[in-house]
Amino acid sequence: MYGDVADFLIVYIQEAHPTDGWLIPNTVEIPTHKSVQDRLAAVRYMMELEPVNCPVVVDSESGAAYRLAAVRYMMELEPVNCPVVVDSESGAACEEYTALPERLFVVLDGKIVYHGAQGPYGYKMAELETWLSNWKTSA
Repeated sequence: MYGDVADFLIVYIQEAHPTDGWLIPNTVEIPTHKSVQDRLAAVRYMMELEPVNCPVVVDSESGAAYRLAAVRYMMELEPVNCPVVVDSESGAACEEYTALPERLFVVLDGKIVYHGAQGPYGYKMAELETWLSNWKTSA
């Protein structure tokens, strides 16, 4: 829907609900990542459980169940091809963007121009869609 206006990217950050931490029942069981390789393995595992139309380009670690549910929801609405990347072992992207457990951002020319509330409950998809629509008509 907005692929002509923006490039989309999923960044898998640290696991929000690891099996050896704050596990939520009936979710994907992924332990705390100790390396980037662990993050990549987690992404591959989730993609095998629920294939989505997103190639894994780099690795990542994140709140698996909610993120995967959000990805599934987005893909059901409008299948999109977008890369999945992973945060560094140090969690630089998570820290820089205050992304835990998950966020929606629009970055334009290296600057954050839309900063969504903490997800998944703080998502305001209509607000984000309005922003993208306004940008599309003004560009």
